[in-house]
Amino acid sequence: MKKTNYKKPAAMTLVEMMVAISIMATIFMVLAPQLRLIQNSWAMTQAQSETLQNGRVFIEQITAALQQAVQITSVSSPSETNGFIEFIGQDDLIHRCQISNNNICFGEPNALEQIAGPATALNFSCFSATDLVSPTTDPNFIRSVKISATFKDPDSSLTETYTSQAYLRTNSMPAQDAAGTRYVFDNNRGKSPALAKIDDSHYICAYTGYYDTGIAQILWTNSTSKNVGYVDHDIFEYSMAITPTLCKIDNWHYLVAYEGYGDDGYAQVICVNPSTYAIWHGNATAFDSIIGQQPALEQIDASRYLCVYKGSSSCGYAIVLNVHTGFDSVAKATFSPYRFDSIRCYNPDAIKIDYNRYLVVYRGEGDDGYAAILWVNPSNWTVTKISSFEFDAQNCAFPSLAQYDSSNYICTYTGKDDDGFAVILKVNPDNTISKQASVEFDTRTGKYSFVRRIDANNFICSYQTENNRGMAYLFNVNTNPAKIIKTGTILFEPTRCFYPEMIQAENACFLIAYQGLYDKGYATVLSTALQVVP
Repeated sequence: MKKTNYKKPAAMTLVEMMVAISIMATIFMVLAPQLRLIQNSWAMTQAQSETLQNGRVFIEQITAALQQAVQITSVSSPSETNGFIEFIGQDDLIHRCQISNNNICFGEPNALEQIAGPATALNFSCFSATDLVSPTTDPNFIRSVKISATFKDPDSSLTETYTSQAYLRTNSMPAQDAAGTRYVFDNNRGKSPALAKIDDSHYICAYTGYYDTGIAQILWTNSTSKNVGYVDHDIFEYSMAITPTLCKIDNWHYLVAYEGYGDDGYAQVICVNPSTYAIWHGNATAFDSIIGQQPALEQIDASRYLCVYKGSSSCGYAIVLNVHTGFDSVAKATFSPYRFDSIRCYNPDAIKIDYNRYLVVYRGEGDDGYAAILWVNPSNWTVTKISSFEFDAQNCAFPSLAQYDSSNYICTYTGKDDDGFAVILKVNPDNTISKQASVEFDTRTGKYSFVRRIDANNFICSYQTENNRGMAYLFNVNTNPAKIIKTGTILFEPTRCFYPEMIQAENACFLIAYQGLYDKGYATVLSTALQVVP
């Protein structure tokens, strides 16, 4: 067989290699810009997608939160691009949204967390229910919030602006017919009424009647129709009974304390048959035979009650009263009262902290607002003062107390310029008192305030506003952080109202009694149920 010879291919010369490399470089120079454009386009699309997703998630989250908000509490100006908004959430906690260091933060004011960014602008424009054109920053009228947020890609000049508008579906206010028909329970005189609850539809109203007599009436209420009526009455003091105060002992017995004849302090038991609502009284006992004015009562246990009052030389005094329900009688648990303020004490009010400690507020030296913690010794029922605190250095009159929790208490009072004020007082573990937050709830007039709790976080305060009209202020309280937020007002007396006092009835209603036109005694039912504003 003939052998085939193969010729080996010749190697590339240096010139050929240079030519080949030049050709490849030329081709790459043509393709590289195209590849770069493709890469930039992909990167831009990815950045745009991330920015789009970032903005969408934030807008959805803040819109959902605002839609469930109870009330806006504060908000930045509509023209502010570094804006913020604070509101009470569905969980009754205060939440805040703001822009900080080019990031949007959200959460409770003391625990904000970054949720979106980078952002260059955040804007909130708020509107009322009746005007969706002109923005407002008044928390009492905000019903709709327009949100605008601008996000920026950190690696390019790309920006995206996202907007949304949230309607506060749970934002509400008292109904227009929140106050019921006004009932005249005494056509002659009904001064300084005090109330105690018998059952869900019957109440004792003790007051100073004609010729300063002490009268106790049984009133009935209907929370559905918001009507009030009369059942029976008893004149428990014929000579003189000024500024009476009531405290329930049991279903049959009620303790009343008042300034009696000779300005002495008196107390006695009022009895009510819970089936027939017949009413009568026991014998009166003088707990202070010198001066016993403006008393306030707070229950210690089933048979003992702390009584604080303005005593001799306008000083503040306290004494424990012992009630004997079997004999419908009252006796002093100690021979002499304890003087807890040796300078001045007007219109004191007291509330129980625990079995041994009691918080007292009053108008003290210089007409300033003072609070004190009194300790009751259960072995001999003597009283001593643990601590005191000046919570208003300008003015305080007619302070009233309600409990928020075991350490926080709400105090409403008449402050500077006769305006209405509310403050959160905290009883600290070391038995000191501190002021957590305060608000001026009426900048015109806020006299004779009386505060009561509606539910866990909501309170109502009745008082006299400008032109002597009767007003109720509804507000929400939060202690983390401490804040008092107005939720509504109810005008229950358009002509004349002095010394309004309240007690909770049923179905979120309150019975309120007051001295009205021509000094007659009036009563009405207020509904604190909130309605959603359209």
